[in-house]
Amino acid sequence: PREALEATLHAEAIGSVDTGVSPFLEAQIAAMAKQLEKLSANSAHETRS
Repeated sequence: PREALEATLHAEAIGSVDTGVSPFLEAQIAAMAKQLEKLSANSAHETRS
């Protein structure tokens, strides 16, 4: 059972289509994506000015 649990956690960590992504990881990924958008928007703005 422990090996299966670790395999499931690993599959979720890599976003396996079979198991799907856990809601927690989806939230983490969404938060990181928003931060990246902010950073790239800020750097683009600084480059223009």
